[in-house]
Amino acid sequence: IEQQIKITGTVVHICEHGGKRMFIIGDNPEKRIRITADKNVSSFKAELEGSDVTITGIIKEKKIDEAFLTNWETEVKSNRGEELEGEHKIHTGGLDHDKQDGHGNSRELKQISNFRQQIKESKKGYFSLFSIECNKYTENK
Repeated sequence: IEQQIKITGTVVHICEHGGKRMFIIGDNPEKRIRITADKNVSSFKAELEGSDVTITGIIKEKKIDEAFLTNWETEVKSNRGEELEGEHKIHTGGLDHDKQDGHGNSRELKQISNFRQQIKESKKGYFSLFSIECNKYTENK
């Protein structure tokens, strides 16, 4: 955590909301790594999807606890959840992640419920999500 690394993978998703997040995979397509753009990277272009990239960045940890989930749930229930890209939305890069079909709130409430179960099972009162804050990337040709 908070250490710089270099990693190579295939881009499987770039968030449509500004291109500030992308997800890459390695040999195991079930394991996605969330990559976020830092101040040195303006955004990731949608054309990168399917490409192999090398990412240089800092490993970040986000602790998800009950207070975090309560704030997120309040945002969702106040009908602001669909519109926000803020700190309480957790993007997993799933296939339907960017779709705004009117069911986003129920999807998010289900995700919150699943996360509450993970916290309950963790015995620590939280669980961690890890990502890489990208300060440089290259497309591998």
